[in-house]
Amino acid sequence: MSESLNFAGEFGVEDLRLVTPSGEIADLLSDVLVNEINIFEDIFKNTITGSIILIDIRDIITMLPIQGEEELFIKLKTPTLNDPKDIIDFTETPFIVNRVSLRQEVSSGGQIYELSFTSPEAVKNTRKRISKSYVNSKANIGDIVDDLMTGDSLGIKTSKQVFIEPTIGTRKYIVPNSNPFTFISKLTKEAISENGSPHYLFFENKHGFHFKTLQFLYKEAQEQGVRGEFHSGDKGFDEENTPDPESGKIMQNLKRILQYSIKTTKDMLVNTTAGLFGGNVIEYNLYSKKYTKKTFNYFSDEDFGANERISDNRQYTTNAVESIETLDDEQTIESNVHLIPISREGEIDKNYESGTPNQRNKTLLDRKSRFVEYTDGISINVTIHGQTTLTVGDVVKLSLPAVGSTDENEDKLYSGAYLITKLRHTFDLPIRTHVIHMQLTKDGLGESLGGVQQSTPIPPPTKQSKFVSPTSGPR
Repeated sequence: MSESLNFAGEFGVEDLRLVTPSGEIADLLSDVLVNEINIFEDIFKNTITGSIILIDIRDIITMLPIQGEEELFIKLKTPTLNDPKDIIDFTETPFIVNRVSLRQEVSSGGQIYELSFTSPEAVKNTRKRISKSYVNSKANIGDIVDDLMTGDSLGIKTSKQVFIEPTIGTRKYIVPNSNPFTFISKLTKEAISENGSPHYLFFENKHGFHFKTLQFLYKEAQEQGVRGEFHSGDKGFDEENTPDPESGKIMQNLKRILQYSIKTTKDMLVNTTAGLFGGNVIEYNLYSKKYTKKTFNYFSDEDFGANERISDNRQYTTNAVESIETLDDEQTIESNVHLIPISREGEIDKNYESGTPNQRNKTLLDRKSRFVEYTDGISINVTIHGQTTLTVGDVVKLSLPAVGSTDENEDKLYSGAYLITKLRHTFDLPIRTHVIHMQLTKDGLGESLGGVQQSTPIPPPTKQSKFVSPTSGPR
């Protein structure tokens, strides 16, 4: 008998077990009443975390006991999905319970507990300190990450898949009594891809660990297609002309946005200080007394378009104070300056293997600017009916209606392609309903607004012009 999907957000639980260090097994589906399962993924965090809320009326937590070091086996799926890539399966690599919290007592005499869990790699990372040199191996950064995650050294030794985008250049490194993840996070700031991108991330999703650039994630989306298209309302559904209206309605509901809110943290003053609009890297030689300066300017077409983006149009169209054309580089970007000492002539750093250029001065500012866009740029929190296909790092498309529109006109600013940067799966077991809360982010506008080209400065107001902010009052 084939599976069928009866309603949007339906899910099945194929495994949900706790195993204690002594080997005692608790089937959470029969021994306790599981109320809710939450699984959290974050593109800016190294591992997956989660929680289970359960009602214990048999005192399982004392009998086993559950103390916060148990293995948690989870396998969840949306009916009709059988591809392993579309299933949340942590039965071969179970989670570790790291905290048990008493929430409250219930009238039946039981207690509500919350079990917090995390990936076993997170536990290994906190317990390990590595002191190791990569001096004679001539390994590049990608090789070092692979060694720290899967090698026979004192690293993580994960059995999960580790996806590493190749990096260029070989460099001498010493791991100074550091946690593996701490050092890998340091490497994300120095790695450069074969395509010249410095925008590396290190995170875990349901497929494994990823050491990739933002551009690699965009490329995967282009090759494999976006993982979902979501819209507000019943857009695109024609019940009368659908062969199977019931099934069609379910599929339409899977695409419907249940709730959304636009994150309003965009602050130009904060962004300027943080380096969104650019900065200077001054590289100085202590011996020759010479220095070189590299400038990054967000409003320069060459700098802005150096690496692929989800959206090609800038979030900001011009400098808010003066026309960009009237300012030189120093006046525009002196808000963010970095000093880097070197010990050799030219751009060859002593820590690099002979002939390998040091490219920090070329990539530091670009990386800072791009990640400010993702932390304080265009971001939307979206709630949809759950599907076990989605994970952080995927690209999805949104179609949101224009404000005040009586037809199907899209909002030009907030519609378009987005990267899933945060995701929370919530499985409500009593009603068997799965919803997903996502934070979606993009690094540019879907299209240029108001017909103004992004590279064209907005002219300053005339002397007769006057503008008073509605919140600032009279001046």
